[in-house]
Amino acid sequence: MTLIEDTNNKLGKHDMKNKWWSEHGIEVERYRLPVGDYILKNDRVQDVIDRKAKRNIAVKMMDFLGCYDTCVDSKYGIMEICTNLTNSADHQRVKDELILAQNNNIKLYFVVENDFQWISQSKNIYNEPITCLKDLFRWKNPRAFIFKGGKQAYPKAVKGSQLAKICMTMEERYGCKFVFCKPEKSAETILKILEGEYEL
Repeated sequence: MTLIEDTNNKLGKHDMKNKWWSEHGIEVERYRLPVGDYILKNDRVQDVIDRKAKRNIAVKMMDFLGCYDTCVDSKYGIMEICTNLTNSADHQRVKDELILAQNNNIKLYFVVENDFQWISQSKNIYNEPITCLKDLFRWKNPRAFIFKGGKQAYPKAVKGSQLAKICMTMEERYGCKFVFCKPEKSAETILKILEGEYEL
């Protein structure tokens, strides 16, 4: 089995996933993908790669459209998805990707890695691991607990309830899915999603 990883994923940032895949006999090749960070290399994807190789030209990002119907976009922590969905520039980029996926009948899953996180040990404030979208309502944004000169440094820090509602709206509007797991389970979760074996 072979996975295709988007070349936009920085090398060295996904070593835990790559180690797990290597230990389980799964190869990873890197190409630019139109939607998502990971797809399965199927016959249609292989055909694109082979045809381009015969002509001695590089595979372009849009060459893979129509070759796969499921993909995964991995997120390193809830703060990343928070920025992606609430920062206006990032939000527009994610929206464009969701529309591209929807227009091409691609099911896009966001796999959001997260674990137990201390926000303030002195005040006993922490986040327990988020395992599903419902859990996101109780997530505490670490920025809400940063103070400068006795005042909250980020008074408009997005609350967990706000982020959860945004994610739910995006699921309803674009047909994507948000999946939450611990970092050490990310590689296995991604594989199960791509093989159609993940139970929501």
